[in-house]
Parts: sequence; structure tokens; C-alpha cells
Amino acid sequence: MLEKLKLMLKSNTVALVTYRLIRKTIKAFYKATQTILGYLLIAPISYVVPKKNYVVLTSRFGDFEGNLKYLYLYLNDQDSKNNQFIFLTKKDLTYKRLKESNLKAWKYPTVTTLLKLLQVKIVIVDGNEWATGLKYFFLIRAKKVQIWHGTGLKTIGLLKPNYQRLSKIHKAFRKENTPYDLVALSSDYQVETRGKAFNYKELIVNGLPRNDIFFNEQFLEKGLAFDGTSIDEYKKLKEEGYRLITYTPTWRKHQNDLYQLDLKELNQFAKEHKIKFIIKLHYKHDCNLETQGLENIIEYDKHADIYPLLAITDLLITDYSSIYLDYLLLDKPIIFYPYDSQDYIDGERALLVDYEKTTPGPKVYKQLDLQNEIFNSVVEGTDIYEKSRNNMREKFFSYADGDASKRIWEYIKDNFILSNSTKEQSKVNLNNHNKMDV
Repeated sequence: MLEKLKLMLKSNTVALVTYRLIRKTIKAFYKATQTILGYLLIAPISYVVPKKNYVVLTSRFGDFEGNLKYLYLYLNDQDSKNNQFIFLTKKDLTYKRLKESNLKAWKYPTVTTLLKLLQVKIVIVDGNEWATGLKYFFLIRAKKVQIWHGTGLKTIGLLKPNYQRLSKIHKAFRKENTPYDLVALSSDYQVETRGKAFNYKELIVNGLPRNDIFFNEQFLEKGLAFDGTSIDEYKKLKEEGYRLITYTPTWRKHQNDLYQLDLKELNQFAKEHKIKFIIKLHYKHDCNLETQGLENIIEYDKHADIYPLLAITDLLITDYSSIYLDYLLLDKPIIFYPYDSQDYIDGERALLVDYEKTTPGPKVYKQLDLQNEIFNSVVEGTDIYEKSRNNMREKFFSYADGDASKRIWEYIKDNFILSNSTKEQSKVNLNNHNKMDV
């Protein structure tokens, strides 16, 4: 019914303009009502409700993934007598799976959860989307820690062009302008390029918790155990002599198929060179891959955790996704396939840095060239980008170890939870990166 209405509106310009205007007005009224209610009612209540040692982690869209997933799993191994670690989600499936795994979770927005949110001492997030709606006001007095969901090349937060174009009044009430007590970025270079994307009091340089699995087998096993998945089948393929190539295209708003690849031709190429070509789409991708009968092409569940697979991938192919930066920590070859660079970079999403200079690998724009570079890399073993990968890794990551979760928690605990007298006895040394000005 809704689809029919949309089609009808598209065929009638006046009706479409009217519909969009009404929708925009209702949306603006709804947001304004929430803001007024938040500041006049919820925020004052929050200021009088005593805080408990609740440490809440909540992701951009309620999914249990990435940096928050691995940080949360780490925290649940810590002493929970003094602090309770809770994952907050609006998604029924995520909540159910956490509870089934005996992990503490709150479902938003139940009445019980809203009352508990008023008592939260620390909230740890991986994006700005969490701050929309009334959730922000229930957590207004909590210490807010932003660990973000990656490193990356794209403009984010206060640096996004669409945010920059807003009026000063409009900017003040946008989620991008959320004030954070602490922001964590992965290197001095990231502080330089991305630090101004956030409104914050303190900043530390740290690794990404999701990358701890590259250095710590226990983190990998915990992540897989929660997902109820296994990468044993991929390990077996490697034991059988197959080379694993993983392709992770960035999500495009207006792309509904994988037109950049001829899968039949790619499958034949992969068979000839004993390759398993694994395609991992972004979970927002709304397209079906026709892989039936293509035994050397595998579609990886787009909702599954990619990081265990990356750990055993021989070659990564991507375009603008920040996932290649994480992959630098493994020092393996990368091929960049920005087949629509002009439309994407100039139209859909601006980049913060020079793409050519920050992508240490060959750039190809057609499938034939892609296959030639795959052959050069995994069949012939040619690698002329090792030095540039190392340089780029040092640029984007000040730490290459499995202690990112530990470092961020120790900083939070010592600076936001412990008493002042205890802080003096237990300061964390972060190699002079504890606080930085941008």
C-alpha cells in the first residue's frame, strides 16, 4: 500500500511536493516537542536522581557489533561488584540474544529502562545517532564517552558538509553537537583530521577495541561464541590450499545491485587460481547476489561480524570503507576498487583526506584490471606496497596491540568513577597521549 502511494506521488509533482512539506513539518514539530519536553521535564528530574555505578554501552542503531561489542565483552570479564555493565538496545533480537548469553541488557524504551537511565553514571557510544529522541535527556547527567565506530576517510560529525550549512541555532540542537566528556581517536593524525568533528572536554589516543581480536585469540573466541558462528569452514578452505579474498564494498544510497562485478566471469577466474572470493555487503545493502552454481564465490552474511574473517583473509578488496585501515594492522595486501569514485566522492560523500595518498594499494576501476591485480598479488606474490602500508598504519594507529579495551576502561575508571584520592594513587600512563588539544 505504501509503495503504491509513493509511486502515485512520484507521478504527480504537486502532490509529491505537498507530501514532503507535510512530512517535514510533522517531523520538525515532533522533534521540537521532544526537545521542549526533554529540557523542561526530563533533564531537571535527572539532576536530582542519585547516580549508581551503571556503565551503559549503546550503539548507533542498537546492534551488538564493532568496537562496542568487543569492549562490552571485555568489561564483562572485569570485576562487576563495583560497576554494572549494561548494553542498551531498542532491537528485540539483540536484546534476546544478549539475555540468552547471560549478558546484562536493557530494552529501550520500556518504563523500567527509562527510570534506570536516570541513574546511569557512564554511557559509552560509537556514534552520534544514540543522542536523538528522549534518550539523550534521560542520560544528560551521565559522563559521555565517544569511541566512534572506526577511523576512516569520510567527513563526520561537526565536519559534515550538511551540518556546516545549518544555522547556528539549528546546529546547537543537532546530534552532531552532542557534548562528550571523553573522545577516543586512534592516532595523532586522527586527532588532527577528525578531532574537530566532536564537541568534547578530554581526548585520548587509543586503539580500536574491535581490533583486539587480531592480537588476542581469547577476544576472537568470545566474539564468535556470542554470535554462535564459526570461521572453521574458512580455515578449512585455507588448509585445502585456497586463497581467501574478501570484498567489502561501501554502501551506496542508490545502488541496488552489484553491477561492478560479472560474477560468472569472476567465478571462472577464481576456479583457475584456487581462490575463494568472499563478498561481504554492508548490512544496508538491499540487493541479492546470484551465487547459485558459482562454487568459488561465497556471500558472507551481511549482518555477521567481519573481523574474525579479516583475521584469516589473504587479500582485502574495498573502496572507501574504513575497514582497510583496520586490515593494515595485519600487514596484508589490499586492492582498491573505487569504480564510481567521481559520483561517490564528489556527490554522495565527501572525504577528509586525499584518497590517492591514503590508500596503500593499487586502484582499479574495471573488473579485468581487478583480476590482474589479484593475480599479481596472491598468485605471483608481488607486493610493492608493503612500505606504504606500514607508513599508513603508523599514521592511523598509535597502538598496534590487543589492549585497546583495557586502556579505555582504565582511563574511564580512573577519571570518571574513582574518588579523587584514589585517582592520585592510580593514574594511567597512556604514553603522554591522555589529553590533547586540537
